Amino acid sequence: MEQKSLNLKKHIRQTQKNWIITVTVLFLLFQRSQTSILVYENFFGDLTNMKFDWEIFQNDQHSYGLTQCGTQNIFQIQQCSVYKYNTVIAKSFQLGCHNHIKIQFLFWRFYFDNKDFIVEVDNEIVHSKIYSNSPTQLCSSSVNNSDIIQISITVYHVNPKAVIQMKSDWGGWGISNFQLFIDETLYEGCFSQTQKFI
Repeated sequence: MEQKSLNLKKHIRQTQKNWIITVTVLFLLFQRSQTSILVYENFFGDLTNMKFDWEIFQNDQHSYGLTQCGTQNIFQIQQCSVYKYNTVIAKSFQLGCHNHIKIQFLFWRFYFDNKDFIVEVDNEIVHSKIYSNSPTQLCSSSVNNSDIIQISITVYHVNPKAVIQMKSDWGGWGISNFQLFIDETLYEGCFSQTQKFI
């Protein structure tokens, strides 16, 4: 009887150890399987080192380009009074295995009272907001921190390709400090960065 009791206690202790080891391993695997990775950034640093690799679509041609405001480098689009949503900027990205993407950037605006700014991923609207009370110039003494808006968008996404588009009705606007992250994860049917089938 005493031997059975000792064996039972030993079995319980071993089961507890196994359970703790299993939970720890699962936690580490889960933590490792969801790593946020920066896959693209632009509109940072010196203007001479910046690359312009976005596509521009316009109904009525008006000016756009890279400009500097203090220490910030901005991709700027002048206002258009002829066509609503006149300018669309877009970029395609090839992505590794992931289950979410995170887009973040600074949104600059001028002559942008009660105007809508839209961000789309794969033709789905992921951000649409009407902004008001903007300065009349992109880079002037009247610009303050509340006129420069940090936008951060996290979207469920598993496609190997993502197309990001941005547009606005009428007003002048710009972006800087653009970053795209993926929450890398490995799941059945997904290729890892080393292209091994999972």
